[in-house]
Amino acid sequence: VLSGVALQLNLYPASLPFWSIMALVAVAALGVLALWPRHALQAHTAAHTAQASLREGLRGIGRPFHLCAWSVFFSWSFTACVFVIGPGAAEQQLGLSDRGMFGYSMAVYLLIAGASQLYCKRLDAARALRSGLLAQCAAFLLLLTAFSVHSLTLAALALVIGGYAYGAIFVGSARLINQLAPANCHAKLVAYFYMTIYLFNAVPIPLGLLVDAMGLAPSVLAALVFFLGLGAVLAILAARVRLPHAHQQSS
Repeated sequence: VLSGVALQLNLYPASLPFWSIMALVAVAALGVLALWPRHALQAHTAAHTAQASLREGLRGIGRPFHLCAWSVFFSWSFTACVFVIGPGAAEQQLGLSDRGMFGYSMAVYLLIAGASQLYCKRLDAARALRSGLLAQCAAFLLLLTAFSVHSLTLAALALVIGGYAYGAIFVGSARLINQLAPANCHAKLVAYFYMTIYLFNAVPIPLGLLVDAMGLAPSVLAALVFFLGLGAVLAILAARVRLPHAHQQSS
């Protein structure tokens, strides 16, 4: 929203959003420091168990851990690519001349993603993950169609469906990791999961190199086909692998 307003008003669009966000970060950091507990709180556990290594924990979870990590990679990488090349693609291939509107569209997309996360908390984790993967594949098909016929309406519909997919995939995967991780390696596995999926946000770097080498339109087409293929594979794996339901919590 800040970027959209700055673009439309031509109000330092390359710097004002950045410094505004940094100011909000500074306020949040001061709030955390001011409200941090004076005395460290120690969690009391009924029994002390020997801590397992990360490798042992991964071996215990098996394929579902990698399925969850790659599913979030699939979702977050696409979102990062939309932020990186989305404005240029929307302008050149969909006729969206107002880049401020693209900023507002991304704000709506993220609001839908947030609402999806709240809604999917009520669903079974495995069901949320599977529905999110199918919705993301549907969004890719719509985007491919939108770019082939130059339809801004279809692209907007794809972002709405993609917003739901973003929230469903993340909530489903994160909850499954929490359910599957054994107690003696829970913190390590959850931390490793988040570290892994955040590292995957580097995907826009090779995509930018691809745009430089091939041009925007061929790169967008190649990225959408790649993500659609990856999403189809993940959806098939999610349908076949045995995932725990809400009543099958890991102890």
